[in-house]
Amino acid sequence: MEELVLEIMKIALKKNKKTKNTVFIDFAGHVNWLSIRIFTKGWADEKSADYVNDICLYKKDTAIEQLQKTLNYLKKLED
Repeated sequence: MEELVLEIMKIALKKNKKTKNTVFIDFAGHVNWLSIRIFTKGWADEKSADYVNDICLYKKDTAIEQLQKTLNYLKKLED
């Protein structure tokens, strides 16, 4: 599971640096929660994210499925 989180963060860093996509990743360690927001045309005030996924990492089976879903979404974004 940690590998999926790291892969998501790695791709997010690349997308934020090289494309108009803006990816927000927040980790709340005290509740083991990962929150991901993706703005495919860039972040703007008062604009909603195009993709949102809040993942409870302590629910391992569900977490792996949701992390994979997010990873697939990120990989499909335009470079």
